[in-house]
Amino acid sequence: MGRILAKKNVRRQIPKISELAPLLKFALPSLPSRQKRLAKAITIWDLREIAKRRTPTGPFD
Repeated sequence: MGRILAKKNVRRQIPKISELAPLLKFALPSLPSRQKRLAKAITIWDLREIAKRRTPTGPFD
């Protein structure tokens, strides 16, 4: 109990960007669902229905 705790002056280490760059490379996700939807659209009206589900209602009023 009679021990004195010494404070250590610890500095935070921030990694360099050159060290992080290889770890932060992300690939874009593939979008097979979009391709499937567009492949099912045979007519322009099918494309319109797909767009109607995906866009705000303003353009379709």
